[in-house]
Amino acid sequence: MDNGKFIKPPQPPPLFNGTAESILATIKSDFVRHRAILDKIVATVTPATATFQSVLQPILLSENATDTRKWVNGFYQLASPDAALRDASREAEELIDEFDIECNTREDLFALIDAAYATRHSQGLDGESLHLLEKEWRRNVRNGLLLPPGPGRDRFKAAQKEISHICLAAQKVLDEDTDGVWFAPEELEGVPEDDIEVDALEKGTGEYEGKVKVTFKYDHLVPLYKHAIHEATRRTYMIAVVNRANKNAPLFQKIIELRDEAARLVGFKSHAAFKISSRMAKTPETVYSMLQNIKELTEEGIKQDIATLLEYKKKDCEERGAPFDGKLYFWDKLFYSRVRRSKEFNVDEVAVSHL
Repeated sequence: MDNGKFIKPPQPPPLFNGTAESILATIKSDFVRHRAILDKIVATVTPATATFQSVLQPILLSENATDTRKWVNGFYQLASPDAALRDASREAEELIDEFDIECNTREDLFALIDAAYATRHSQGLDGESLHLLEKEWRRNVRNGLLLPPGPGRDRFKAAQKEISHICLAAQKVLDEDTDGVWFAPEELEGVPEDDIEVDALEKGTGEYEGKVKVTFKYDHLVPLYKHAIHEATRRTYMIAVVNRANKNAPLFQKIIELRDEAARLVGFKSHAAFKISSRMAKTPETVYSMLQNIKELTEEGIKQDIATLLEYKKKDCEERGAPFDGKLYFWDKLFYSRVRRSKEFNVDEVAVSHL
């Protein structure tokens, strides 16, 4: 078989060699270029000549050209060991959000999109182009551009900016979180060394002398839930996980209030109605109906699964001489689901992970 045509990839892979200075410079350069494209469209196209090709196509091509850089620059805040680079990545994301709000609330541009939308069925568009035109028109409507100019539209735009700022602040709290739970090594019995290397964990001092720190990061979270034999370990850890970063609670409350306000400003009863309007379901009522239907179809099976897992828990507790209160808790689910897969389907997840 001739694999010659596969030697060269269709495009180069993304490079993660940015610096705090370079990613901000790149983003700002992209803003200048994209804004110039929008300004040119507004200057050269009129509502009478507005079509998908003359208005939306150049906008979408410009956005596509910057998407790779946008996602690469956003990735640093989640993965870079350099605090300055993480902060620059978050700053870049906030700048992108503000720029998107600026672009998505331009009346002059929406006038052309609206004109192209009005003649969409006479433009001979293929299915994909028609879908994109209709989707972009609806997005602009949801951005408040059918609101008359004035305090309402200005408030919607301000609320969107505030939501973006608070979301990034809340995400930073989670990204920079180094908290965890201190356990004695024997409390981590059952967790594979390949998943959590106990000897490599941070060692405690003072009141935590003789203990090690299990963080809330994903590579600690899932292995502990799935493999820690002692229920007290799983329970202690889960309670700590769901109560982490409590300083975000007032930020979440503010986000909820702002999202509700913004949705009502553009004519929706709730944030849920606002978001779902652009999805397949279209309304919250459709989602509720679907979920109720799923519940009715699966309720009996779920009860059977719970009963099966409870039997595994009972047997496990009896074998280890551990107390059994006849209840299955949320922190038990992953552990006994793994036990069940091992017993009923002969699945050794540790062995599979070594393949």
